[in-house]
Amino acid sequence: MANFKIGVVGIPGKWSTETLADAVEARTGYRLVIDMAEVSLDLADRSLLYREQDLCQFDALIVKKISAKYSPNTLDRLELLRVAEAAGVRVFSRVENMLRLIDRLSCTVTLRNAGIQMPATRVTEDQAAAKAAVDDFGSAVFKPLYSTKARGMCVVEADWEEEKKEREIGSFQRDNPMMYIQKKLNLAGRDLGMVFLAGEYLGTYARVAQTDAWNTTIHSGGRYA
Repeated sequence: MANFKIGVVGIPGKWSTETLADAVEARTGYRLVIDMAEVSLDLADRSLLYREQDLCQFDALIVKKISAKYSPNTLDRLELLRVAEAAGVRVFSRVENMLRLIDRLSCTVTLRNAGIQMPATRVTEDQAAAKAAVDDFGSAVFKPLYSTKARGMCVVEADWEEEKKEREIGSFQRDNPMMYIQKKLNLAGRDLGMVFLAGEYLGTYARVAQTDAWNTTIHSGGRYA
């Protein structure tokens, strides 16, 4: 792989980004961590500039983390990478595939349309339908369409008083007009991430809660095992 010019899109200073960049450098002799907040697109000459380097001239770009938090702006960052991809730069993973993962609803619909089993899930803008989902599920997690590490999520219980349920649902919908509601499952304090590459199973890691938080994310004190 010597002489290949491969950049790593990620969060400068973050362990996972820097470790990946180190691995790329060990194999190619070249190292560059790219912060998308500093990338500029010039459509006149179809250049994608980061600190005076045109990413459209690279051999490949590996996306470790497109942004620290997911939002519609994250989609815009991925759109910029489409220009590099069209110029012949290999982007891992393909931009079209990543675009479907940022929006939780888009990701869920893609998985379900492909026959992948999901927890019981309902999506609605109607508060009465949302309350019915809570009553049917017993315990429901309300999830923003753009979020990581359980940020902005809340749990609503069927056995709460009606007024409290309505208040919590209304409060969530103020920032999330389209409500994504999923049945809360008992994960026994951990969840699993399964890793596949080109259809081949590589391994599984666990994320284990260290507190009494309802989720296992590192934002809530969880740790990888």
